[in-house]
Amino acid sequence: MIGFIPSDDKVAVPPLLVQLGLALCEATGGTVAVVDANVRYPGLPTVAKDRETNHQRSVYSTRWLRGSLALLSPPHAEKAGEVVPQLARVLLEGADLFAHVLVDLTGFELLGEHATAAACMDAVALVGRARQTHEADLVGLAELMPKGRFLGVLLVG
Repeated sequence: MIGFIPSDDKVAVPPLLVQLGLALCEATGGTVAVVDANVRYPGLPTVAKDRETNHQRSVYSTRWLRGSLALLSPPHAEKAGEVVPQLARVLLEGADLFAHVLVDLTGFELLGEHATAAACMDAVALVGRARQTHEADLVGLAELMPKGRFLGVLLVG
């Protein structure tokens, strides 16, 4: 499980994760989950709005996008206190179903929630905007990431 944290509010992580998920499906032949963990302001529920939804007592619903790529997303916004516990539960219960899990950590509070959410991940990466995100900002954010789980920075755009 890899969590992706945006460097600022203008970085669009969900489209990146869908593309990475499709590439992983094609390259490995395994099932891949893209988790829209942003239950405050979900970014992906409309991507597969016409697809069948599957959820039982969970904040997250599952939709199969293409082949073996699944989207796990909240159908609507949730209360702040439910975010991390629901994410942890969905990851622990669903991790065995997928060969790879990519998690969008957009919307989490930088201090506190990111660290707690990152504890559920095998690794985390920052996502910045090429030619727009400053190196000093990325270095500062990198220092806040959990030691031993930080993969690095992925630049998009």
